[in-house]
Amino acid sequence: IIPLGIDRKLKTISQNLLRKKYKIKKNEKVLLFVGRLYPYKGLEYLLGSMAKVVKEIKNIKLVIVGSGKMETKLRKLAKDMGIEKNVIFTGSIPDEEKNTFYKICEVFILPSVDRGEAFGISIVEAMSFGKPIISTEIKCSGTSFVNKDGVTGIVVPPKNSDELTKAIMELLESKRLRRKFGKNARKRFLRLFTSEKMISSHTKLYNDLSKA
Repeated sequence: IIPLGIDRKLKTISQNLLRKKYKIKKNEKVLLFVGRLYPYKGLEYLLGSMAKVVKEIKNIKLVIVGSGKMETKLRKLAKDMGIEKNVIFTGSIPDEEKNTFYKICEVFILPSVDRGEAFGISIVEAMSFGKPIISTEIKCSGTSFVNKDGVTGIVVPPKNSDELTKAIMELLESKRLRRKFGKNARKRFLRLFTSEKMISSHTKLYNDLSKA
């Protein structure tokens, strides 16, 4: 198995400019999702979890980066839940902005519900910035290989807002745990998921096959 790899350092913009553009105050904690707004991403469960989190923590924003056919439905759902002021839908944005959201977030969350989520490259991107991860356990998917439960973050059952809420609260309430998982995430990224590692692994494979 040769995992997908990305550049060690992704381009970003000024954090202050990003916060100003999306009206995120410096004292507000950011939860982040990045991906297509499609059914298999399980975003309705994340919004359900957010509705519970805001009852405990007021200075918090959930940023949903990406576009897709679920966007209108998800916006309505956030409004119906009374959390539209705590949720930011950015739509499609430049990579530099997306990468800066990784930089400012406290926790990255991928709440996917089925094998439509084959790997989770956004997890790798978040790990490259040393961020703790919350993801779901999906059979025959690579997400739980990327995010190691109890090491780089927390893995929860899919389609379960209560477990998502529990994981989010656990990380938000412990700076020490966020730092621990974030540090481990960065180490795991450098060990397994850099573009250099992917290229060298492919090169070795081709060389080994050519000698067979």
